[in-house]
Parts: sequence; C-alpha cells; structure tokens
Amino acid sequence: MIKKTKRHVPHLLTIIDMLILLFLSFFFITGCNNNGNGDPFDSPHGEYKIVGSCETPGFSKKVFVHDNHAYITDGEWGVQIIDISHKEAPRIIGNIKTGWAWDIYVSNSFGYVADFADGLIVAGLEDKKNPEIISRDNLLIEATSIHVEEDIAYITHHEDELMIFDISDAAHPVLVGTCKGLGYLYDIYVDGDLGFVVFSTENEDENGLGIIDLSNKEDPYLMGSWVTDITINSVFVHGGHAYIAGGQGQLSIIDISNKENPDVIASCKTEDYATDVFINHDHAYVTDGKKGLKKIDIKDTNNPHIVHSWDIPHYSNGVFFEGDYIYVANYKGLIILQDN
Repeated sequence: MIKKTKRHVPHLLTIIDMLILLFLSFFFITGCNNNGNGDPFDSPHGEYKIVGSCETPGFSKKVFVHDNHAYITDGEWGVQIIDISHKEAPRIIGNIKTGWAWDIYVSNSFGYVADFADGLIVAGLEDKKNPEIISRDNLLIEATSIHVEEDIAYITHHEDELMIFDISDAAHPVLVGTCKGLGYLYDIYVDGDLGFVVFSTENEDENGLGIIDLSNKEDPYLMGSWVTDITINSVFVHGGHAYIAGGQGQLSIIDISNKENPDVIASCKTEDYATDVFINHDHAYVTDGKKGLKKIDIKDTNNPHIVHSWDIPHYSNGVFFEGDYIYVANYKGLIILQDN
C-alpha cells in the first residue's frame, strides 16, 4: 500500500463538497483566465483579489516558478508549463510527459522531476512548448521530492532513501551517495551542506524532521532529528529555523541551531490541513487544504500569528512566492494572487 497518498492526495469529497467545487469553479476557473471585472471577492478575513488562474487537466500538487513560467506537477498528466508573463491571463504552453509527477525543480534550462512512477526525469526546457526528456532514471521509482543545488540533485525516495545525483551532465545523472534510516520520506530542503527531510516511520506512529550532513556527497549521514506525533508534509529552512507544514493544521517552527537536537519553539494553528510552506522575509505562506492560503507573521519566531487568509476554491496543495505574487497549486490548476 502506498501510504504517501494519505498525506498528499486531497480528502475524499462528499456530494456536497463536489457541488460546492463546481459552483466555485464557475466563478474562479474556466480554462486559463483572469478574474473577470477585477473586483475583490469577499473573505471572512478581509478582501483579496485573484489576479489570474489556469485550469490543468490533472490533480495539481506542486508549483515552481522560474523565468516567467510556472511549472505545475499534475499527477498522471506530467508537468504543465504555464506562461505567466501576463499575470491576468496565464496559459499552458507545454507539457513534460511523465508517469506521475510529484515535484519539480527548475535550474538553468532544465527541469528535474521527481516522479512517483518514473523516478528522476530530466527535461530540456530550451523550447518550452516542446520540452524534451533527455534522461529517465527508474532507480528512483516512488520519488517524492527534489532539491537542486548547482550540479547536485537531492531526491527523496518514498521507501526510506535520500539519493544524491551528480547532474553536471544533465543527460546522464550519476548516483554518488545515499542515506537511509528514517522511514518514508516526503520532502527535502537543502541549505548549504545540510539536508532537511520530512519523514514518518513505517507504521506512521512517529513523524519528524531529519537533519543530514551532506558535506561528503558520497557518504551523507543523519546528524539529528525532531520527532512528533502529528503528520508532516513540507519543510522550508530560513534564518536558522526550519518551518514545518503539518497535516493536523499547523505551522511548526524548529530551532536548528543544535543540529543533533533540533527542537520546536513555537507553532501556529491553521484551519484545515497544512500541505506546503514557503518563506519570504518575515512571512510564511502556508497552503491549508480546503481553507486556502494563510499568511503568517514570523518576525517573532516565538509568536507566529496569521495576518491574512485567502479563501481559495478547491484544495490548496503547493505554494511558491516570487516578486509580489503568490502562486498556488490548488488541485485544479494554478491560482495567482498579489500580495499587498
């Protein structure tokens, strides 16, 4: 049984949920479009405005923004490449065909895809309308997340393995090192010579954050870990802290100054199921399942608090921040918001 789907596939919909989604779809997403007259929509947490939206054919999970394009992992439909040069009218221009796209990292002119069915896929993006797959490594079937730093790709494998690839020749990635011993791996963030991975044990009675020493790519090792009983989905590292999006609806802030014994210093409750987190300066942007997107003030890491909430339709899975815009993968496609 693939336990990963408990964490990252949207909740089963009731008939009422489906009717609500259909109703909201009429107003928010009809193909790739803007929000009509541009008037702000009412929200119980204040006014907000969807700048643009683009529906995708699959189940959008993660979003990565690079060079005026958004890359959406879209399940069995691969990766959708969306032109976002006109924020009010984003449009799909290309597709990377994969088995079941889970995560993507774009660096230079290549897209590195962690694919749950096909492993590590490398696609050339010189022609974004017709991306060319130049490498497909099935060693990594059940790949769940990816982070690229210079000529190295770090990829988590669902069944207890971090794999490190030399991608100096993008068409021929070379496995140089692995690290095991934590359990099921769901997400990774790399900061210098340190890797931060989200994991759960085999019977899922413990979840946590593992810190891995990556200074020797051929022999990485686990330095320390923080363990909790709540479900964990995503990690982002910033300013000496790891920010964890937890499935029970909260953002946890972990002090990582002691790599052997990281510890939680504060948390902030969201409303539904926190799936992803992105940090920009003094704010954390957290996708919150059926409850849209939360903007959390983290200037005082001991006292994080929600300062704004966007009630986005459908189910918010992934988030990316660039410039003045927030990009959300919301189960049915891409939503673009402007952060005021």
